[in-house]
Amino acid sequence: MKYKQPVIVLIFLLFLVSVLLGGSLLVQRNSDKVPLIAGGGGSSRPVISPTPPEVITPVDPPVEVEQPSVDPDENLNGSGGEFVDPLAPVEDPSAKARELTNQREYKVVSGDTVSTITVREWGNVMLWPDLYVNNQWIYNDPDLILPGELVMIFDKLGHGRSELTAEEKEYLLDAYLQVYKLYQQLGEKRNASKWYTLGLALRVEPRFFEIYADRIDPRDIEMVRTLQKQSGAFR
Repeated sequence: MKYKQPVIVLIFLLFLVSVLLGGSLLVQRNSDKVPLIAGGGGSSRPVISPTPPEVITPVDPPVEVEQPSVDPDENLNGSGGEFVDPLAPVEDPSAKARELTNQREYKVVSGDTVSTITVREWGNVMLWPDLYVNNQWIYNDPDLILPGELVMIFDKLGHGRSELTAEEKEYLLDAYLQVYKLYQQLGEKRNASKWYTLGLALRVEPRFFEIYADRIDPRDIEMVRTLQKQSGAFR
C-alpha cells in the first residue's frame, strides 16, 4: 500500500502534462487566426468560409432607347398624302388658270402642230402656248402631238380686240413660262424649240427676261440674245 500513492501521483502528473501540451497547441493555432472547430478527443480542422460574390456596379445606368414612331400613311416626299412622281412634269405654282369660253373640239390630223392649229383657229402664232397649256395631251412635249388627239378650242386672248389687256398678257406670259419649263425637262433635243419660244415671248413682252429673270436659265437668256444679234431670227 505504501507504493500505490507515488504511482497515483505519477499518473496525475502525466495527465497534467498532456493537458498542458494540448492547450499550448490550441493557443498556437489560434494565434495564426485559423478558425478551429473543437471536436471529440481535442482534434480540430480548419473551416473555409466561402467568399461572397463581388457585385459590379455599372458606371452609367442603362438608358432605354425609344423607337421612333413611323406613320404607315406617310409617303416618300415626307409630307403625307398623295405620292409624288419625280417624272411628272413640273407645274408652275404661279401659273394662273383663265376662264375658257365657247369651247369646241378639234381632232388632230396628220401634219398638224400646235402652231398651225393656233394660226388656223386664232390667226396669230404668238398665242400658241395659251392653246397648249389649256389642253390635255398624250405626251408632255409641245412638239409631239398625234393624229386623232382631241384639242379643245376656245375664245382666244384678246377676242374681239386688237390688243391684250394687262391680265390677258400675264396669262400668255405664264403660258410661255410653262412651255419653256417643259422644253427644259426634255433636254438638249428641244433646245432649238426652247430658244425659239423665248424669242416669241420677247415679242409679246420686250422686258420678258428682266421680269422673269429668276425663272429662266441665264444660259438660255444669253443664247437667245446672241441669236438675236446674229440673225434677227426672232424679229
